[in-house]
Amino acid sequence: MSARMKCLAHCGGCGRHFAGDRAFDAHRRGKGAERRCHDPQDVGLEIKRTDGRCDMYGPEQYGQVIWQTPAVDNPFAGHAEGGQV
Repeated sequence: MSARMKCLAHCGGCGRHFAGDRAFDAHRRGKGAERRCHDPQDVGLEIKRTDGRCDMYGPEQYGQVIWQTPAVDNPFAGHAEGGQV
């Protein structure tokens, strides 16, 4: 059984969990006072885990969806057999 992945970035605005800062930043759009959270799927993020955990704010939470950017948070994205694509 694999260990649960811990989220590395958590949005206090919408409560979503992310595999890294780039995924977190990708779900926030706009400038200044117009900056808002957007649905992760609408901005091209992918689900990395559905059984993640988070202890960034308060008691540890289990069963969290953790979002990732397709190429940045996945070290194997863009690689095929024999090297980079």
